[in-house]
Amino acid sequence: MSVTPVNFRRKPAPPPERRVDRDAVAFQPDATMIEETPLPRVARSSIYIVAALVVTAALWATFSYVDRVVTARGKLVTIDPLIVVQPLETAIIRTINVGVGDSVKAGAVLATLDPTFTESQETANRERLNSMRAEERRLAAEVGELVEVVLRHDLHQALGADQAFRDRVVA
Repeated sequence: MSVTPVNFRRKPAPPPERRVDRDAVAFQPDATMIEETPLPRVARSSIYIVAALVVTAALWATFSYVDRVVTARGKLVTIDPLIVVQPLETAIIRTINVGVGDSVKAGAVLATLDPTFTESQETANRERLNSMRAEERRLAAEVGELVEVVLRHDLHQALGADQAFRDRVVA
């Protein structure tokens, strides 16, 4: 029994046969002319460019790492009652004493605020209060003098009217 070696290599495909001569394409019907006319170089290259972009995007999505930062407008709706955590005054947060998920008790210090703004506001308010108190004392003094002046004027008028009455009676 004889064994013949088998060639497992594929034979290259023969080049496609041209159905119509290039020179004869111009004289063929329009449909045949469209089928036989080769694609322009720009059209062929755009297909390859789009394919390359798709492959590049797939490789980039596979091997790259992207931080997920999402910015959106919306409304949070919770089943728990609303809890507002905010300072009464504008300030810079110096330290935060709790973390996410920590349990806290009533009265616990959650954050420490920088007292710079509140101290300056307190000083300004104290100076304003002193200024207003001084203005109050000045106005009270003016009202007191005015009352005294009005009383003197009324008294003078009353005395003058009384004198005029006496002068009329005597005459």
